[in-house]
Amino acid sequence: DIVKKLVKADVILFSTPVYFYTMNGQMKVFIDRCVQKYTKIHADIYIFVSGGDTEKSHLKLAVESIRGLTRDCFEGCEEKGCIISSGVTEMGDVSNKEVMTEAFYMGKNVFCIAGLLDRKDRTAMKAFSNLIIAHNTFQRRKLPKRSQ
Repeated sequence: DIVKKLVKADVILFSTPVYFYTMNGQMKVFIDRCVQKYTKIHADIYIFVSGGDTEKSHLKLAVESIRGLTRDCFEGCEEKGCIISSGVTEMGDVSNKEVMTEAFYMGKNVFCIAGLLDRKDRTAMKAFSNLIIAHNTFQRRKLPKRSQ
């Protein structure tokens, strides 16, 4: 059961594409399933959202929706990082963005805190970069570009 794994986790990453200014349906269902044990979850929290809107501020509602759970319900959890990637409408759009550098340092921090690698090791870049790529692969359908 996924909720049991969350209770045991030291680090949790919430990652979702943003549709209509909020998290996708699968993330909402996942969050709803946490209700049964949310007071028992104690982990470092990381958030990653991406969406087609080119205005980064328009994606912040999705982050705040996730924080409704992680900040207001999870007792003893601390948000350690948040990445918002805007202008992502097709697979590969995130590849050359500064978000990849942010993800590298966020991933490196996670692995160093866990004592899993030396601070000079570049394995963390692959870990979080692959996660971001996997997240964007989840956005299977092409979204229309936002008209100005």
